[in-house]
Amino acid sequence: VTTSLEAALTDFFNVFPERITNRLYLAGEGYGSVFVTRIAFLLLQKLSISKSNANLQGLIIENGMLSAQTEFNSILPIAYTHAFAGKDQWDDLRSSCCPAQSTLSCDFYNSPEPICQNKSRAAVSGWIDQTVFSYDMYQDCYRNVHRLKRVSNAMGLE
Repeated sequence: VTTSLEAALTDFFNVFPERITNRLYLAGEGYGSVFVTRIAFLLLQKLSISKSNANLQGLIIENGMLSAQTEFNSILPIAYTHAFAGKDQWDDLRSSCCPAQSTLSCDFYNSPEPICQNKSRAAVSGWIDQTVFSYDMYQDCYRNVHRLKRVSNAMGLE
């Protein structure tokens, strides 16, 4: 996909050469940020060997995945505060994983405790594997059903 998108950008500048000097910003939201960063990388490679004259100025990434650890540690409190998990399950996770600290600094992802690892991975897997429309998680989705498998894979849950 990335090479096709980069080729389309190259074709655009071939059709409209007067636009090549305009400032170019690439933008992507969510998983689209993966493609944006890869396209930018390909474009920078071409620029470094003078195979492109594009005026790349920067990237705009909204809601991109920062890291598996950050994503994993964030999804647990988000799932609880958005009612995907009950209070009993949340309290059990907190007491197993971070009994004497704030959940803001609790590292569920790298916990040395096997019971915490098992409970937190089971919770995240259960919530992620639910069918959720990623742009409106409270709305029933009849046409656009998305499974969050890419996120699950990126966090090493598959």
